[in-house]
Amino acid sequence: MAAETVRIDQTQETSVTARQRARFGYRYAYARSADSRAGGDPGQDYLVLREDGVRLAFALCDGVGQSFYGDLAARYLVDALVAWLTNEVPVTMEETVLKAALAAYLQALTGPATEMVAAHVLPVGIPSMLRDVLEQKRRLGSESMFVCGRLDLPCAEYPEGRLILAWMGDSRLRIWGPQGERTPKWVRGGNSAERWSTRRGLVNGEPHVIVLPVSFRGRPRVQSVMAYSDGLALLDRYSSPPSDAELSDLIDRAGKLPTSDDISFVEVWTGSRPPRIASAIPRVVDLIAAVVNGSLQLRWAGAEGASHYELDVRGKETFWAETPELFYRLDVAAPGLYEVRVRAWRAGEYGPWSESVNISVPAPEAAPKLADVPASRELLAAPELVPTMPVEYAPPLSPAPESRRQALQPAAGPPGAPSPHPARGRGMGGRQLRAAGFMVTGLLVLCAVLALLLKGPGGEMLRRRTPTPTAVVTEPSVSQTSAIPSVFPPAATHVAPWATPTHAPTLAPTNTPTATPTTPPPPRASPTTSGLLESLELGTQD
Repeated sequence: MAAETVRIDQTQETSVTARQRARFGYRYAYARSADSRAGGDPGQDYLVLREDGVRLAFALCDGVGQSFYGDLAARYLVDALVAWLTNEVPVTMEETVLKAALAAYLQALTGPATEMVAAHVLPVGIPSMLRDVLEQKRRLGSESMFVCGRLDLPCAEYPEGRLILAWMGDSRLRIWGPQGERTPKWVRGGNSAERWSTRRGLVNGEPHVIVLPVSFRGRPRVQSVMAYSDGLALLDRYSSPPSDAELSDLIDRAGKLPTSDDISFVEVWTGSRPPRIASAIPRVVDLIAAVVNGSLQLRWAGAEGASHYELDVRGKETFWAETPELFYRLDVAAPGLYEVRVRAWRAGEYGPWSESVNISVPAPEAAPKLADVPASRELLAAPELVPTMPVEYAPPLSPAPESRRQALQPAAGPPGAPSPHPARGRGMGGRQLRAAGFMVTGLLVLCAVLALLLKGPGGEMLRRRTPTPTAVVTEPSVSQTSAIPSVFPPAATHVAPWATPTHAPTLAPTNTPTATPTTPPPPRASPTTSGLLESLELGTQD
């Protein structure tokens, strides 16, 4: 059978496409991020798959957007990896040999890759500042993360078959056997700091490589292998490969999230495609949606055995959430018509979606402007708006009429309620009283100085020229009112007493818990392939 190559177009979306061969099958999909679609830019991900009915090789790359045109590195690296897996991979099952050969190959790619980056022509008409930034990035090179693999069905060279998987970065790699998913924990997640650079080659580590037999004594050990970029992180919680319809739904939903990123996906299975077993989780019923105080509130009846529920809200904006409760409140920003549905989850398996409910979110009422609010006596008579006496001295005010005094009083509360302004008096403001006190104190000091001068030697001359008897100045006290000399301005006829201050409760000090240092566990060595083989055979997970 002639070899066939599937090459993804980075400038457009590729819907979920599946192909079944005599002894294996595969499916793939591709979608750009929301920003790339809106700007008409190519995606940073890239995917190539080549097979001839007996062997299959694939490579999936996620270009680093902060580097110089990450799509360049992704495209260059994918083609190079597929060429190596197809034509140059050593004929062996030894991981160390394959890892060393791949690391040397990747490092040798930096020369021609650097020339490719140097020859890349920048778009015409871009701002000079942006051009300078791109030229700086060009000197650092273009970077990409990757996942790749080769499947050899049982043959003379490999009686049990061979599966080679290698990766660097945070793209996902998952493996299923007869007993379900058997992806080792040290394979999951990845490290976003790991990558390949057109200028530096391997960055922050070396490629990870595992080698597995496809079967053992005629029994299958590997049934399905799945790889996808981090833009499809919604798929992480699935314990089994989703159906084509569910996969398309996931890609569509991920593309509408605020965290939308490029998506590349590939799955390869041995034999016939494993059938999707119908879930035993019942459908969610009695879904009710309502808009209360600008929030979309949902409520539904529980499904037996469900661990949590997944919500899908679509309209002008797309929302996705999970909750263990039977209700959820969502603050929808944009008004419009929304479609809402819910489904139950249990142990990584999902039930069918509920019947969709359509609800219209109205536009919020326009807040009244200040000019639209009619003036009222209550607003004018509010304590905060009552004018106070300026700090400078002013002649005393005559008592206000009884009707005016009543209008200036704050609204009376219930019996025993504290004053709305406990720190304020109802006469002169605090600033005015403090200023008056300073003036009285200063004049008293002046009078005392004059008295001392009169008692001294120079005072004799003053007493001869001024036979008027000296007035005795009495120091005022808190408990009694002192007579004020005639040189002072006359006092106001009525001063309201100070309001009784309220004491704030004293907060008891609380003891802040001290974090107890813990000893970090010793580093765990990466398990060997033999442990992974045992997990695939016995149905245990590392």
